[in-house]
Amino acid sequence: MHVRKDGATFPVDVRCGPFERQGWSAFLALARDIGERKEAEEALAVLAKFSSESTNPVLRFGADGTVLYSNAAGTSLLEEWGTEVDGVAPEFWQNLMRETIESGQTAQAEVALGNRSLSVDLVPVGTAGYVNMYGSDITARKRAEVEQQEFAYRLERSNRDLEHFAYVAAHDLQEPLRKIQTFADRLVFKGREPLSVEGRGYLDSIQGATERMRALIDGLLEYSRVTTNNQPFAIVDLGQVASDVLSDLEAYIEGVGGRVEVSSLPILGADPVQMRQLLQNLIHNGLKFHEPGRPPTLRIEAECVPGYDGEDSAGGSWRLIVSDHGIGFDERYRDRMFAIFQRLNGRGQYDGNGIGLALCARIVERHGGRIEAVSTQGEGATFVVTLPLNQG
Repeated sequence: MHVRKDGATFPVDVRCGPFERQGWSAFLALARDIGERKEAEEALAVLAKFSSESTNPVLRFGADGTVLYSNAAGTSLLEEWGTEVDGVAPEFWQNLMRETIESGQTAQAEVALGNRSLSVDLVPVGTAGYVNMYGSDITARKRAEVEQQEFAYRLERSNRDLEHFAYVAAHDLQEPLRKIQTFADRLVFKGREPLSVEGRGYLDSIQGATERMRALIDGLLEYSRVTTNNQPFAIVDLGQVASDVLSDLEAYIEGVGGRVEVSSLPILGADPVQMRQLLQNLIHNGLKFHEPGRPPTLRIEAECVPGYDGEDSAGGSWRLIVSDHGIGFDERYRDRMFAIFQRLNGRGQYDGNGIGLALCARIVERHGGRIEAVSTQGEGATFVVTLPLNQG
């Protein structure tokens, strides 16, 4: 048997002396104890080396806030505080350290070090009565957060400017359009007969284009009002809203031979006017896009889900599901359907101005929710609106 000591190897006769008396178990226990101590010493040496070479502050404080250890970066932090290396931490940190030791739980805070930002972890060390402080540089993250906030502010301001521009432009376009429509109507009633067939065709085109422009302007105004002319949130019974919408659309539903089935819908906090717009657009959309000769069928239902990753979502959310058996759509164009003035079908096939679903998306966004659509072309479409359960 050989053992090593200080790099040299020595033979040991285990048949006699203490090893023979104590047996193999004592020898193995001694070897294991030596190995564990050596590993611990090496680990401590590595930790000490890491602390001294780290560019982030590593410090140790006593229960009274006295500095027990500091690496170079930690010394810079102490200098920022106006504290000597062997001095006492500022009162704020003393209080935080006492709380950390008493609770036995790690605490976290942020601190400025010159032009750097640090995230600081205070770790109580067992029952030793002192605290280790480990800092990590979060300067890049803090800078990114500031830049993100500035970008969000600029984007919000830009959106407000665009909304205001859209509102003003649409509003100002109404008067000249009204004049065009007025004179076109006068021509129809007073001067249509003298016109040639070609001239009458031109007049009909003017009237048709004027009506489409009127619809676009009205839609644009409605779209801009989602945020410029909104109402405070109130308690809204979506079941009652759906009933009112179906009453308003009764003539249209009878005209297309449609059927709408509504299950129990929730009561939630929302803008009452916009919830009516949302349901009316979704219902009208589902009834409109059906195969000729095949009466449309629409089903509206809701379910409560326990969680949601949107804003103001504490307590879960409601999922409103509107399904139809109409023509459906190609899912390659799913993202386009909620953009303003986007149409997946020709104007000659189905009427509309490409604003209805964009308006739905805008309303849902204002309520901190999301809207999605899934479909199989020729087999219908399903629109899913998720709204936070608890709103102001």
